[in-house]
Amino acid sequence: MERLTLSEVASRYLLNERTVRNHTNPTVKQVKEIIKKATEQAQHAREVD
Repeated sequence: MERLTLSEVASRYLLNERTVRNHTNPTVKQVKEIIKKATEQAQHAREVD
């Protein structure tokens, strides 16, 4: 899995939020879960480094 910086995660999250507002879609919850996990991994990776 690719490593993202927190800013990359944030920018993708904002992009997804904007898309979500335009297209209601049942996978939104899944997308948010994935983003949450990616953010946690990025924070953890930073602590380890």
